[in-house]
Amino acid sequence: METDSTLTGRGRPRIGSKGLAASAAIVVLVAALVLSAPLRPRNSPGGTGSMVTIPVGWAAYSAYGLQISVPKSWTVRFFSICPGASRPGSLYIGESTSNVSASCPAILTPTPASGLDLVFLYVVHDSGHSHRGTARRLNIHGILVNQIGQSTVSSTVWMIESKSDSTDQIAISGAGRQALTILSTLSVATRRAQPAPGVVDGEAYSGGVTQTPLSGTIRYLRMYPTGTPRTEPLLAVQASQGHYSATLVPGTYRFNAFAGSAPCGTVSVTVISGRTVTAHPITCNGG
Repeated sequence: METDSTLTGRGRPRIGSKGLAASAAIVVLVAALVLSAPLRPRNSPGGTGSMVTIPVGWAAYSAYGLQISVPKSWTVRFFSICPGASRPGSLYIGESTSNVSASCPAILTPTPASGLDLVFLYVVHDSGHSHRGTARRLNIHGILVNQIGQSTVSSTVWMIESKSDSTDQIAISGAGRQALTILSTLSVATRRAQPAPGVVDGEAYSGGVTQTPLSGTIRYLRMYPTGTPRTEPLLAVQASQGHYSATLVPGTYRFNAFAGSAPCGTVSVTVISGRTVTAHPITCNGG
């Protein structure tokens, strides 16, 4: 039996006391961005509908239907559990700010004298859109952006309404001397950009009425339209105490567990760039 699991679920991070302190440090950083000294923002770097050119020596990355470009010398991380700046700069895509691990070292944050740059692109679950009425409306290459608070050359916070989920917003924030330049490359995603991966969280059980969490191999295969040659082999991820997680390029995948001679159901999952999706549970022994 196959179950379609095209969901946009949320991850379930486990945050210890040290993780909470690290999360607080990021909140302080964002607050610092909002309260910085004012600077007139670039209202429309390219005008409505204009095309963005990726500078020579830079690379573009996409998620949430948006793309942003950074120098190739930058560090780019996805769904990082330990966000922090590294020289010359770092780009984080995914729900990194909510998944800070208790084992993370102290977060290194940019200052005007540090020569560091740090940029985040991630989802904010905000059904209330609390910034409305206080934000300044900007047009960045045809994208309507809400600037939160004031902006300086070294610090900017933008919010963009998600087209795929009315309860979500896309946040893009930066700190450092080059941050505003990086944010100003924002545009609608193009094929030239490398898509950020997505994360699948799932569970697997064996048994009938009384279900036992499975530990072992979960196999998965990327699915393609009929007539399209397959390019990837059958892959696997390990489940522990019934839970498994995989970071994959966007696409549709089929997951299956093995529990000896017991038959197991198959679930189908659509991986979405920059998001964590929750798959329907895999059940064995008649599931």
